[in-house]
Amino acid sequence: MQARSGTAVIIQPESQLMLEQFRDSGFFGYWVTFDIYSQGWSKPLLHMQECFPYEQMLAPALFMKVVDLFEQLVDERPNTGTLELFKQQIRLQELLLLLLEAPNEASPSDTEAKRAVERSVAYMEEHYDENITVELLARQAGVRRSEYSALFQQLTGHKPLDYLTEQRLKRAKELLLLSNRPLRDIAHHIGFRDEYYFNRRFRQAMGISPKQYARTHPSKLNISDDRGLGIELPLQPQRSKIVVVGFPLGHLMALGVRPIGADMTVIGKQVVYQNELQHVHDIGPREDFEKIKALEPDFIFCCSTVNMAEVPMSRIAPTMVVDRAASNFEQLRLMAAVVGKSPCAEQWIRVYKAKLKAM
Repeated sequence: MQARSGTAVIIQPESQLMLEQFRDSGFFGYWVTFDIYSQGWSKPLLHMQECFPYEQMLAPALFMKVVDLFEQLVDERPNTGTLELFKQQIRLQELLLLLLEAPNEASPSDTEAKRAVERSVAYMEEHYDENITVELLARQAGVRRSEYSALFQQLTGHKPLDYLTEQRLKRAKELLLLSNRPLRDIAHHIGFRDEYYFNRRFRQAMGISPKQYARTHPSKLNISDDRGLGIELPLQPQRSKIVVVGFPLGHLMALGVRPIGADMTVIGKQVVYQNELQHVHDIGPREDFEKIKALEPDFIFCCSTVNMAEVPMSRIAPTMVVDRAASNFEQLRLMAAVVGKSPCAEQWIRVYKAKLKAM
């Protein structure tokens, strides 16, 4: 069988395993042996075919958890004491459970494969600026490379790399309209290797060059909120009187924008935010509409869980509903587009990803 990254295999007792063609290949893995005893027996069991899928490549969904358990099990420090030995027993059993629940990489069910590909689609939408290959996506999904592209096209209507290019160009159009950054910076920011390749792919998709697109595009931006309602906004908005209802307050602070009103019930008591939240009026946890109206806001961000049926806030000022179920990155980008801070949002996301990778 062919070993692949992100997989594990359980070998039958008293068997030998031979590894070939791994010299100088960067191959790395863990090898753990253990004995299983039936209660009251002094010799280990040798026949567990009904319990273990021997000689099958397994692709655990929580692969990093599997790696963590392996590392704890092969820790070279001596395991002294009854409590530490008991912990090792629990780690081994948890590891075996994760492996037994893992799909067989050789033949994952159609449903499991489709779900895995759906997860990789979401991954691509958030990591479009990174070096992504079909091989990487297939390996993450635990699906054969030959099957992955077909499943991806079935789900999205696009080939994987075409979909990746579409996501990159979608972000490029926003940056072209919301900033004056050089094409070179925009190209690198969205994952293209150079501005010439970016220019060619943009022209192929849009029929005009990036600079022509920026010059000829309307001066207003149409954005749809969680309710599917369209909001027309100037591309370079200057909004100084914003009210935030619900969780979007943290997103706005990440963009360096201070609202004039927000629910301060909990966050106002946090020492770390005291400076940032000075001069922000407290509208209370139940959205006091009279207080909001008195602030005369020119825009309102609203949480999707707030009941707007009684007093629609859009009567007070243009209102955008932020979907709580959407990813944090998409929430941040949506709000950044409204306040003219898209480059700031992309910088925040880039720094966050760098910190996550370092961890």
